[in-house]
Formats: sequence, C-alpha cells, structure tokens
Amino acid sequence: FFFFFFFFSPPSSLTQRERKKKKKGPAKFDFNLEKINDEELMNHSKEYGPQKRRYEFRDIDCFGLHECSLYGLKGTMAYFAHAEHIRQENKSIYSEEERTEVFKKLYAVFEGLNNNKQELGDYLKLAMDVGAVNIKVLELLDRCHNHMFGVPEPSLVSAAPVPGKCILMSGHDIIDVWRMLEATKDKGINVYTHGELLPSHAYPRLKKYKHFIGHFGSAWQNQVFVFVCNNNNYYCYYYLFCYKNWNGLEFKEFPGSIVMTTNCLMPPRRRYKDRLFTINAVGYEGIPHVDISNSKDMAVVIDKALSLEGFNEVKR
Repeated sequence: FFFFFFFFSPPSSLTQRERKKKKKGPAKFDFNLEKINDEELMNHSKEYGPQKRRYEFRDIDCFGLHECSLYGLKGTMAYFAHAEHIRQENKSIYSEEERTEVFKKLYAVFEGLNNNKQELGDYLKLAMDVGAVNIKVLELLDRCHNHMFGVPEPSLVSAAPVPGKCILMSGHDIIDVWRMLEATKDKGINVYTHGELLPSHAYPRLKKYKHFIGHFGSAWQNQVFVFVCNNNNYYCYYYLFCYKNWNGLEFKEFPGSIVMTTNCLMPPRRRYKDRLFTINAVGYEGIPHVDISNSKDMAVVIDKALSLEGFNEVKR
C-alpha cells in the first residue's frame, strides 16, 4: 500500500498587497527580558554567542580576527547607509563607479566571513580588507557631510537645556538631524542631540537653526543603566538584573519626544517608551516606526512633543 500525504497551507486572509505591506519595516527584537529568568538567559547566550562560535575555527586567533572583521563590517555598512541617504539628495556627490567599488569590496568581505576554515594569514588579510573599505566609506561620508552641511569647525555646544517643548535625536545619522530641524521650524520646539550625534553641532548649515539648542546626556549606552562586570560569564545576569530594576537614566529624564536614528537603541523602559520613535533600520516591538521624510509621520512625533511638558527650567 502506498499512502500519499498532501499538506496544504490554510488560505491566507491577507491580499497580496497587504502581505507585501506587512513585510515592510525595520528589524524587530523579539526577546522579552521581563519574562525570562536568569538561567534561561544564560543558556540562550551559550547557544548563539561567541563562546560557541569560537569552536568553529582553527584557533582563538583566527576566531578573534573573524569577529573583528564581522564587527568592523557592521560599522562600515552603517556609515555607507548614511552616505547613501545623503546621496539620494544629490547623486553627483560621488559617482556610480565609486559606489560599485564599495559594493564589490563589501561582497568580497562577506565571502571571506562565510569561510570558517581559513588560515590565520587569510583572516588577517580579511581584517585589513575591512579597514580599507571602511576608509573609503568614511571618505565618501565625509564628502557627503561637507557637501550637504558645510565643512565642520570647532564649536561650543551647550549641555544645558532651555525651557520649552523639545525633541531628542539619538544615533549617528546626521541627515536626520537636518530633516528634523526642517520639520520643526516655527513649531516652538527645541531640538537636542544625544550620543554620537554631538558632531552635528560643528556643521555651519545646521548651526543656523535657532532651535538647535545643544546636546543632552552623554554616551548612547547611558540611555539605560547597565552594570558591566569583568567576568563575561555574569554579564548577561547583571544586564537582566538592571533591566528588571532600573527604568533608564538619561532618556527617562528627557521630557519630550525621543527619536532613534540608528541601531543604538537598547530595550526601552516603560518610563519613556510612550514617547519613543524609531526611523530607518532600527525598530523595536511596540515602538512606533516613522518615516522622517513623510510629513504625516513627522506630525506624530511633533504632536507628541507638543503634548508633553518639556523643560520648565534650566538643568545642569
């Protein structure tokens, strides 16, 4: 006897257009730290963390160079994405040939990262290749920034908020600061930077905006409190402890809308997640994702800022 089994997927209630629309949006972090216990978190890190990946390589040196290349590639691609955002405004900033050259080098690095059986010299060359393409990408990004906002110059930046409604820009995509400044002109809202967006205040074109007030807070990781332990085996435990027992440091003190431009977002706390927004490639479950070039989306961020208390007095 022969038995034939046919498996049919149930008909979807979504139309083709709705399915395409559903696929759009940023990557989402779907790992609920509030519902997981310490032991489960530690076991999860052992399955996917570097402590497991290291055994796929010949020795620890090969693994270290591979990890260095991997993290370097992530940073390079983030900055290349920034350059591409600005190039959309003016495609003459750098040529299609230069753009193609970068893509070819990035693909070559990808190919090298997919091979875990290479010799030490091969991984050393891979790390050097990442450095070379990174220099090229930063040269293109610098060219974009200078073309768009002028040549940066040494500048004094205020760290003291002023009374009024406010929006905080965090991450490291400077063109989004400019777009926010344009969207908030004559709205009675002051704009502040956070973390790696501090250099925005050095560009002449951005300094012309009167409502571009200054810098709030410090480094990106201080949006929340994280206790870093020297013993790697307990890092996740302390992070979980702090996640459950702290509501964030700098972000909870900011009395306006908070916009994350890049992947510097840490799991948001309840004290400020209702006024947090994401754009570009960064996203988080339950946090509104907006298109900063869309006036309707920006109206949501602006209206939220206007509905909040803002700064009542100068805090130092």
